[in-house]
Amino acid sequence: LNLEQGRFMNDMEVNAARKVCIIGKDIQDGLFENIDPINQYIKVNGAPLKVIGILEKQGSFLYKSS
Repeated sequence: LNLEQGRFMNDMEVNAARKVCIIGKDIQDGLFENIDPINQYIKVNGAPLKVIGILEKQGSFLYKSS
């Protein structure tokens, strides 16, 4: 996975279970239209998570066989 913006989580954040997250482009477009989401917060299952990174847009992994 590649980041478009921001950064990945560091070891300290992972080990301490810090409430940070990396979101995809669809989440960015749906929740943060025309707003920079870095350092903003989203709620997941009621827990606030600080956005520290945005993943590059990935291709669809659903396909139709012919």
